[in-house]
Amino acid sequence: MAEAYFAAKRRYLRHQGIQPDTIIRAGDDCEAESERLSSLLSKYEYAVDVKSSLDYVCCRDIAVPLDVPLADDIDKVLCLGANMVETPVYAAQIVAKRLEQNPRRPLTLILSGGIGRLTPLLCDNVVAWAKNEGLTELVAQLPTGGVPYQSRLKGLAQTEELKPVKEGDAIEFSRRGYKSRDDLEGFLTESNLYLEVILGILVVKEKLVDYTDICIIDRHSAVSFDRNSFSGKLIVVLENTSTNTGNNVTHTKELLADADLLSPESRMAVVDIPYLGRRALATLAWHFGPLVAGFEARMPPVLLNYPEDFPTLPERVLAIHMAAGELLRLAKYSIGSPQQRFFDRPEDFPRALYQQVVEAEPLLNEMRRILGENIPA
Repeated sequence: MAEAYFAAKRRYLRHQGIQPDTIIRAGDDCEAESERLSSLLSKYEYAVDVKSSLDYVCCRDIAVPLDVPLADDIDKVLCLGANMVETPVYAAQIVAKRLEQNPRRPLTLILSGGIGRLTPLLCDNVVAWAKNEGLTELVAQLPTGGVPYQSRLKGLAQTEELKPVKEGDAIEFSRRGYKSRDDLEGFLTESNLYLEVILGILVVKEKLVDYTDICIIDRHSAVSFDRNSFSGKLIVVLENTSTNTGNNVTHTKELLADADLLSPESRMAVVDIPYLGRRALATLAWHFGPLVAGFEARMPPVLLNYPEDFPTLPERVLAIHMAAGELLRLAKYSIGSPQQRFFDRPEDFPRALYQQVVEAEPLLNEMRRILGENIPA
């Protein structure tokens, strides 16, 4: 029990951008800590409808399942960076279905993600996934910055070997940001990791496309891209300078505008880590406005059931924290003048759930303190 608990606590701390070895010590009392957490969790679950909170922020009511093909008016799939390998895998499955159904109609796949505190965790997750899928070349090269699949594509300035991001550096980078987008040049970003996963599925395993069927553009080549001269199957837009959801959206918008790939007649499918989905859709609608006809939620079907999908106490606290945090952000960042807010509050915003979360926040904060976070009293 103690081993499983502390392994889950390590994962929790990494997710929160905290190095576990600075918190967890030999001799820590697992039983006493678990009892305190369990008691607080029971109180929180009595005060807050956690399942409904997760369902809302994860877009359960509006997400379109994989077996429903992309509509004819959807010509782009946007995959937003985070720490879950399930996100690019799901995006690859969506693209694969479109290629199988209509191989002659080019599709644009946008991969958006630079460096954040969870980038090293994503790299670990991709390596574990590649090992399970038998992608030995990726397993061997990725930990040292090798990107064997995208290095075979034409159009990127530097791909043969990128610089992996260390955990401590990622945390500092996430806190301090960067002065120029050039600061991210040469790093193994989240969008690079996503691209390796997607190429591993579409080209290496499924063989639905060849490298010659793919055109890849980034901020260096977007302005010179000529859509009319492209005769392949897949346009990949690599946005690798963002560090948060707002950056994801604004930098993606800039790239699409530079490449002349925006169309007010077409919609965009959005693939994101589930609990970030609702805020991502609100941010996209705010920034893109009439430049696109709309957005369709395509969140991977993971983290569906609470508490069943979260078997340990730290995982349950993380689920609660993610749901509560997103509801609080949806409320906070939609206040003020158009110049002050980040998006419009969704019309279906669950005010009753939000009030539950606000009132129970002291319970959540105490659980986070128990797990090692420095939360002010």
